[in-house]
Amino acid sequence: MNAARACLVGLLLCWGFAAFADVAVPPLSGRVVDQTGTLSSGDVAALTQTLKNLEARKGSQVAVLIVPTTAPETIEQYSLRVAETWKIGRKKIDDGALLVVAKDDRRLRIEVGYGLEGALTDVTTKRIIRRNHHAQIQERGFCRRDFRRRRPDHPDHPGRRRRDVTGAAGATAALRQLQP
Repeated sequence: MNAARACLVGLLLCWGFAAFADVAVPPLSGRVVDQTGTLSSGDVAALTQTLKNLEARKGSQVAVLIVPTTAPETIEQYSLRVAETWKIGRKKIDDGALLVVAKDDRRLRIEVGYGLEGALTDVTTKRIIRRNHHAQIQERGFCRRDFRRRRPDHPDHPGRRRRDVTGAAGATAALRQLQP
């Protein structure tokens, strides 16, 4: 009787943990893995060729993964798990980088191997994301900035008037507007 109860409790616990299981890591099928169908086959081919040329020039490997969501995990946890599973980069040099896009979560993350941390610091990856990828993601229409820009009180709203600023005080005010 006790053994039956123990088995039943064990099954219930396993079922409960399975309900809260993490998102599965997809197999590494190429340099670009798009599970959402966001990129066309031409986009995937062009991006794959660019990443292949980068690897031939620098030796570092870069992979791109686009998933619908990383929930219940954060994108940081999920991207680290993917990077550890895929093992991108050369052995003993660990010079791989992984770009993870969670489309429905509207999140983007660049995971960098130890061998690239000198070249791709946290600050550098944030700048890359802010300057390059946000503009491209906004064009496709699934970035949070799109929603902010629709608010009339947001500084980037098209209908908001810009002040003409001059002098040191004006330069400081302009710099404040440029900061995120």
